[in-house]
Amino acid sequence: MSRLLFPILLVLSGCAQPSLVGQMKARGVTYLNTKKVVIRDCEGGFGGNVVVSATEQFIIQEIWDRIYLSRPYHCWAACGWGEIEFYLSEDANTPAVVLEVNETDETHLKGKTPDQGFRCPGLQEYIAQLLKDEYENKKQERNH
Repeated sequence: MSRLLFPILLVLSGCAQPSLVGQMKARGVTYLNTKKVVIRDCEGGFGGNVVVSATEQFIIQEIWDRIYLSRPYHCWAACGWGEIEFYLSEDANTPAVVLEVNETDETHLKGKTPDQGFRCPGLQEYIAQLLKDEYENKKQERNH
């Protein structure tokens, strides 16, 4: 029986692609231990000085929900890369992981090349709305 079980397990586990969740977990970052995210826009978006820092669990959960949907992906796009920094403590000064994101929802861990990327459906749209809201808030503050 055990001789039959081993080949079946080998076929089922097979040659699974590395996952973005797995890469983040290997660096010690999971949904459960993420306490803060900092989202930075690129110069081609709302500007490099637009930054959103969030500790609200619903924002962290929305980002992680899209990461859990990721799959290997690479598509060249003529745009910049925004960043999402993941912190294990609200008081930490250094992120545990930085995820770069472009307009096609392609992501990769900072330090990896884009051809080692993953597509996280809806991630760019979600963070773009957060960045837009922050941009509009800063614009209103300047006008008052």
